[in-house]
Amino acid sequence: MPSRREPTRFALGVLAVACATLLAGCWTHTRYIQVLANVRDTAPGAAWPREMRILKTEILPHVGAGDTLVVAPIGDHAYTDAPVADVTLERPSAFGANPLQLTLRNRAMLRGLFPAVERRLEADRSSGHTEIVAATMAAADRFNGEPDAAKILIIDSTAYEQSSLVNMADVRQQLDPRSIALLIATIRRANQLPGLSGVRVCVVGISAGEGGWAVERRVLAIRAFWAAFFRAAGAQLASYGTPATGCLG
Repeated sequence: MPSRREPTRFALGVLAVACATLLAGCWTHTRYIQVLANVRDTAPGAAWPREMRILKTEILPHVGAGDTLVVAPIGDHAYTDAPVADVTLERPSAFGANPLQLTLRNRAMLRGLFPAVERRLEADRSSGHTEIVAATMAAADRFNGEPDAAKILIIDSTAYEQSSLVNMADVRQQLDPRSIALLIATIRRANQLPGLSGVRVCVVGISAGEGGWAVERRVLAIRAFWAAFFRAAGAQLASYGTPATGCLG
């Protein structure tokens, strides 16, 4: 004869399965975060140490369980250079480690990751060019392999594009509205406009250049270029020049 406890045990079993299913479901939609960072000795502004500080203090602490983090260089060969880091943080499982243990393991992994990333970016010295457009092309290719994740792109750079298409470090490079429209059209014709539909973009680490040579008008013109560029690419430029924490919150 069934005991009176059996219905209770059955109900508890159903509840446990439901909780496990709910817990797993909470992590179905994770974030795919890409950080494009200047390599050592690139970009006018000599801001490299600051860019590494942003990565360490504003980005890494806000990467959470289940997130994938990719850090890729911005240099002379930004499209073909492989990422210097590509990790996925452990996510909760129904019967795995408790949340505190999981958080501690993930934090430890990220702390260990930073020195290796810094060394790789410092070693990958180039001739001083920052090919941000090419780097976003490579980022778009990687995003295409993650159709279900929330996509975040962080440009950790002084934001000076220096390539055969645009050279913002050259004061002769015009960046008025008409010139920006022509530049975007040129980039599109060269098949170098990335497809970033559904991607949230944040630009951090911007600079007025080495010695502050770029006047406010120039800095704002560079911002206008990137706003037009990411709009044409189908992305949402969520922030520009503000702390990276706002992009990951």
